[in-house]
Amino acid sequence: MKCPNCGRELNEGAKFCNGCGTAVSEQQSVYTPTEVGEPGVLGNNRRGKGLMIGMIAGALALVVVLVLVVGGLFGGAKATVGKAFIKSAGEFAEIGDIFGMSVLQKIVDKQAVTYDVKLEVEDGYLDGLGINLSAGVDVSGKKAGITGTATFGSTELINAFLTVNNDTVTFYLPELMDPNALSFNTETLGKDLEHAGLTEYDEELEDLSFNLFDLMQSGESVKELDPAVTKALVKAIEVEKQGKETVEVNGQDLKCAAYVVRISEDALEDYLDALEDYAKEQYMNEAYMETMENMGADVDDLEHEMENSIESLFGTLKDAVEAIGDLELMVYIKGGYVMAVETDLKMDGDKLSVSLQLGGGKNYVDDLSLAMKVDGEKITIESTGDHAAKKGVFTDTTVLSYKNDYGTEKYEIETEYDSKKKEDNFSCEISDPYGDSIKLEGTLLVTGDSVTVKFEDLELDGVSLSGEYTIKAYENVKIGASKTLKLADMDEDALQDFAEEIEENMYDLVEDFEDNEELYDLIWTLQYLF
Repeated sequence: MKCPNCGRELNEGAKFCNGCGTAVSEQQSVYTPTEVGEPGVLGNNRRGKGLMIGMIAGALALVVVLVLVVGGLFGGAKATVGKAFIKSAGEFAEIGDIFGMSVLQKIVDKQAVTYDVKLEVEDGYLDGLGINLSAGVDVSGKKAGITGTATFGSTELINAFLTVNNDTVTFYLPELMDPNALSFNTETLGKDLEHAGLTEYDEELEDLSFNLFDLMQSGESVKELDPAVTKALVKAIEVEKQGKETVEVNGQDLKCAAYVVRISEDALEDYLDALEDYAKEQYMNEAYMETMENMGADVDDLEHEMENSIESLFGTLKDAVEAIGDLELMVYIKGGYVMAVETDLKMDGDKLSVSLQLGGGKNYVDDLSLAMKVDGEKITIESTGDHAAKKGVFTDTTVLSYKNDYGTEKYEIETEYDSKKKEDNFSCEISDPYGDSIKLEGTLLVTGDSVTVKFEDLELDGVSLSGEYTIKAYENVKIGASKTLKLADMDEDALQDFAEEIEENMYDLVEDFEDNEELYDLIWTLQYLF
């Protein structure tokens, strides 16, 4: 595919030439989709529901495993299987630590976190455009802040600042509001809007009074799931040792101890009923609803929508349980580790198989695979590499494949991370079945209180991007305005004057942009885009 103006080679589906900016007609694309009436590999098929139920069956199996792990009220075969899952989970958790998951968990647990994002276009029709965003919240300290900057080349297009300090919100757009920031109190917002003449056409605004942090903390008053619910499911789970069996695990024949784990349909339904009630209590609690009502929400509609969503979700799960019936898992253990979990189910005349295989290679965590099959359909995820990173270099090749009567599609992800290097230590390439790929190369940096990913030359639809993403401990945001106006002190005339100043500054800013030679290409390109 070539540009009709300059002849430059373009990516399939490109809408604009990344050389001259000329709009490209959609008719030039040579991509040919699957013909109407001809099922593609991912096209129409009658067994899609079966695979969905297969996924739900896998999720239910995971629930049973988690209950065995956290139940803590069992012995014998249950204890053996539960301890094996704990040991296996611990091994795979160490992979996350390589990528800084323990650091992220520590930050999240403190509920005081800042997210920084930097993106810059380095090639293409928006070459030179950059965006920097930072958003953070400290729930216990009742503080939050957002900053944003848009740039083009060396020119700052616009800056934005917003802070929340308990019940006070302050925002500032220097290019439009200088030297004044504007603040308002969320707990007196309705009265302040009325005083400023902004509730004339919507009197309900007069009742606005809330605290954002009350909303964030509304779920903390909800009790934990009743231990009796978990205890009942643990009691209903039956585990029986079957002796020794040779099982193929990721291409290796291993002699393992085999266990049958059974859970009745009735027990699963009772557990889902209890979880549904808990979900309603968790997400529809009185504190949350009161805060939402104070924010102007229609609580009756909100409760109805949330209740419908929860009932729909659990209705789907219960339908799957009904289709599956009693759940029976084969668990294979070797050396105290779970090597495989398998289940075969029948529903509506179709046979459903789900298989999870762990280990088989030099290190336990180096190989894992998950397969779900319903008659002629099969989804497989296979992951192999040096996941233990014993020498400091993590490698992985993950292949996702989907197979049905019309063929097979495969997606491949290649990842490498050298934790010994401080720069250029990370790469990830995603390839699809059609010969296209996306490659991300850069730096992954983990410190005691932050995780940062930097990348360059990420090609997306003819545009090259560089960027940086950081998760770190919360940092305060400073507004920087020399004066702050309070909405509570402003009547309708004062607010109108302030709005007119912003409008005038906006016109001045546009004129400055038009006189700036560096912005000429950006303005020209935006005219084509919009």
